[in-house]
Amino acid sequence: MTKCVHGYNHYGLRDSLINKNMVDAYCPRCNEVETWDHVVKCTETINLRREFIEKLLLEMLKNKGTIDANEIMSFCEDILVYLENDQEAEYETNQQHVGMTELFRGYVVKNWIGVDMNCKKYRCLNKIIARECVLFYNKCWKQRNQIMHDPIKQKERMKRWYEKEKERGRNSNYGQVRLYVEKHNLDVERCNSDTIRRWIMNMKTIEKKVEKIPANDIRGYMIL
Repeated sequence: MTKCVHGYNHYGLRDSLINKNMVDAYCPRCNEVETWDHVVKCTETINLRREFIEKLLLEMLKNKGTIDANEIMSFCEDILVYLENDQEAEYETNQQHVGMTELFRGYVVKNWIGVDMNCKKYRCLNKIIARECVLFYNKCWKQRNQIMHDPIKQKERMKRWYEKEKERGRNSNYGQVRLYVEKHNLDVERCNSDTIRRWIMNMKTIEKKVEKIPANDIRGYMIL
């Protein structure tokens, strides 16, 4: 949970930057590029989102004290708008100035609406929001990892990655890379995930070697 809050969890984009030859940057659930906030915004989290918003709303209404219920509804609506929209949206509360993403790291604006130098009005509800948002992110992350490590899903992801890399290799500017793709065509239906991964790593290794050799150097043709 601490890793998730600080952004150290290995979501797709971060993992691909750390392990460039090992993984791709795509979400195991929907095959879109997986950023840190995509973990909660993925289309496969719709049911989890509904449960999260309902629970958050009930918890806040139970402990609202003197706070207007309409303000609570506005805050919950802002969270839902953020989760369901890819583009910049219009929000009713001040959380947008801190950043809607920061909610899932546990950072909540002290004053939701207007200006209040006292900043104590929402203290009790902010604790509930911070707790529930962090728990929601963690729940989505666990769901994502269950799918990520499912053998069938892993094989499907590797097949998609292989097809993408093979197409890129066929259109490469380097003859050595095109030759590798032509000579080492895989039957992905019969291969396991590790074999496909090795094929991709080998192609990327050849690319790196060729990039370091001048175009007119005969050594470029001796790599294979």
